[in-house]
Amino acid sequence: MRDYYCTSVSKAGYAWHPAEFLFQSGVLAEHFDVQIIDAIAQELNPHEAARLIREPVDLLVGLVGAACPDEDLDFIRKIPARLKVVSGEVVLPQPAKWLANHKGIDAAMSDFSIARLLDLAEGAEEAPGLAIRSKRGISTPTSVNTSFIDIPTPCHELFNMRAYRMPLQKHRPYAELLTDFGCPHRCSFCNSGSLPYRRRRADGIDRELDLIQRLGLRQIFLKDMSFGAHSEHAVMIADLLAARDFDWHCYARIDNLTDVLIERMARAGCRLVQIGVEHVNEKILRRAGKRYTPGRIRDVFQAIRRAGMDAGAHLVLGLPGETPETLKELERFIDTFDDAIYLSINLYAPRMGSPLAGIGEVGDGPHDSTNGSDFGALPKAVLVRARNAMYRGFYLRPARIMRLARKMHPDDMTRSLTGFLKRVMLKR
Repeated sequence: MRDYYCTSVSKAGYAWHPAEFLFQSGVLAEHFDVQIIDAIAQELNPHEAARLIREPVDLLVGLVGAACPDEDLDFIRKIPARLKVVSGEVVLPQPAKWLANHKGIDAAMSDFSIARLLDLAEGAEEAPGLAIRSKRGISTPTSVNTSFIDIPTPCHELFNMRAYRMPLQKHRPYAELLTDFGCPHRCSFCNSGSLPYRRRRADGIDRELDLIQRLGLRQIFLKDMSFGAHSEHAVMIADLLAARDFDWHCYARIDNLTDVLIERMARAGCRLVQIGVEHVNEKILRRAGKRYTPGRIRDVFQAIRRAGMDAGAHLVLGLPGETPETLKELERFIDTFDDAIYLSINLYAPRMGSPLAGIGEVGDGPHDSTNGSDFGALPKAVLVRARNAMYRGFYLRPARIMRLARKMHPDDMTRSLTGFLKRVMLKR
């Protein structure tokens, strides 16, 4: 998956809606007949995806990920279109430079929350959120000084909803909702903090929730990078969701999750909180831009469970400061970590545009956080062995498997466990 300036490789058979397409769908639908093809979620090969495209194509928007940039770009170049726009992790740090190095592409989208694709379609040579190639050369994206985003209601009905799946969701299919853009935090390994933080207003979100409800969808994946980062915004979102009796889940940080917010989320229908724990070694956490202790991690997960919700922990191995000793420290923590319903363990790979990756060439080649890279603080093979040992220690307990089985649809359980075992549970 290639959305939101990040490349993700599914470890457990999940797929979500590309954020760029969702955000821009309502804008483009006002002037174009919009078609959305998600080859990853729909499990299409390049030939199958190309055959689905309705021609002629006036404006083609494609995603290029860091895991296979050449293959993605090759596919986009082969599709006949008047204008071609690329978005994705590879264009984020220096969109104009990227565009100069890649012929056959007309624009690079570095900020999909404000990108004026309609201006591009009408012949503009510069626009917010876009680097544009024209007869005069290549322009850099023009800036927009605003803390708020106002967009037409996204066209959820244009997505193949049944292609998207999240293993721990109660209802299927589900809708994805973005109520803000970027992140106010500045984690060193993440590029989300390099994006300007902007929020949507209540009336626009309210209209979108009305549409989701009319479509008969009861489950929402709240795709905001860090729920609770802006406390007033979080309360507003929780109230809007509670008023319609949605089940929902979200991303969050340990240091944003107060007891008061946790209780409010549970009352508003939140069922799962996906938390970027990252590590338990305090020196590694500080260097990564996070300040909390292993004790605080346990307290938050216990509070979430007491409130009647589930919580998943996302970890990163190989961050600066990682040593064999810190890996053992994390493994010991996991051995007694019973309040998380799942673990997702990633291997450090440079997120292009993040402080650790900078804006140079590091990470410019294919890489992803599932298969790892050679940029981690320890050799890749060491990190893979440690990750797989942690997974086995966490998941291969009868009580853990039973708890997951009670929460998952049988089809999801089979798909997730099969893919998971093949990818990361085997000894290497």
